[in-house]
Amino acid sequence: TVMGLAEVLPHIPRLFYRLHQATRAVVQARPDALVTIDAKGFNLRLASRVRAQMAADVAPAIVHYVAPSFWAFKRGRERLAGLQTLVDRVLCLLPTEAEALQDAGVPATF
Repeated sequence: TVMGLAEVLPHIPRLFYRLHQATRAVVQARPDALVTIDAKGFNLRLASRVRAQMAADVAPAIVHYVAPSFWAFKRGRERLAGLQTLVDRVLCLLPTEAEALQDAGVPATF
């Protein structure tokens, strides 16, 4: 786990390699569901790559646990529209997150 710009920069090549490995593993395994947990920077990229590389009829259902903290950022709710193309459902920690996500058209469950 790496956080913060100064800590992340030296690890970028390794992070992209891990993203490539994870994508390849999911595509090869062809699971019924892909459950990603938190770490939206990595996991939503993984979801995007899996969707792009797998035909719709064999792509797994993508469930993301721990909603991105859209509520903490100015114009954060505006960013939610793209989330519905990446995941099939978001599992939320707070009921208000589920309500806001549903209002934005993102399937969500508290």
